[in-house]
Amino acid sequence: MVEGAGRWPVRRIVLVHGAGHGAWCWEHLTPELAVLGYQVQAPDLPGLGEDQTPPGAVTFDSYVTRVTGMLRSSPEPVVLVGHSLGGTTISQVAEEAPELVAKLVYLAAFLPCDGESAGDAVSATASATAGGKAGPRSGALSISRNAGEHAHEFDAALAPDFFYNRCDPDTARWAACRLRPQANAPVAARVRLSASRWGAVPKVYVQCTQDRALPPDVQRSFCDRQPGVRRRVMDSDHSPFLSNVPALAALLHEEAQAL
Repeated sequence: MVEGAGRWPVRRIVLVHGAGHGAWCWEHLTPELAVLGYQVQAPDLPGLGEDQTPPGAVTFDSYVTRVTGMLRSSPEPVVLVGHSLGGTTISQVAEEAPELVAKLVYLAAFLPCDGESAGDAVSATASATAGGKAGPRSGALSISRNAGEHAHEFDAALAPDFFYNRCDPDTARWAACRLRPQANAPVAARVRLSASRWGAVPKVYVQCTQDRALPPDVQRSFCDRQPGVRRRVMDSDHSPFLSNVPALAALLHEEAQAL
């Protein structure tokens, strides 16, 4: 954690999007946070949003480098928010540069243990929550195999039901049409985390109870196996930055002020 971060208000929030998305997904949330007095930054991760890096050239390290570079652009401490797959990225950023991060917020996000990939984390928790039965419905069912050797993509016809099921139909269609193929390498990469670095940064997990992409039981299990993570609950789908913007802005404001 940033030394002395608790002695002044944190006024800077960095938002890291999930698989297939881009900085565009935060467009409705950013002005709400700005009104509350925050400097908000949101990068396009390599190969997503407006970034044109080909999927075969995208690595997990390039994600981490992109976010760390944004954090270093200002001396202000940050609340670092990761949505969905962005949870693995913010975890590794906090491990490599804990002095830049005042708090981690996992928003319906993958929360890995040391040595796990995003897929490993879901497998470890889903098997426990399923109780030996078939696993819960998830956004993996919306994946299309048409993106080539180095990537996968989400079917725009199915994505609204998994990712945006509490959004109005126009917003859901708008978002689904902006999804891009997701490079495989960052999904398969294993994070390396330590108690002295990542473990020392305060963390909160926002569990979304109406999530059809990352089942709420899996989200809760992420928290249960990480005793240092505080859990909050939102009545939301996987994308509260589109479906419940005021409530998400208020939650992030509370978390920033709680340092």
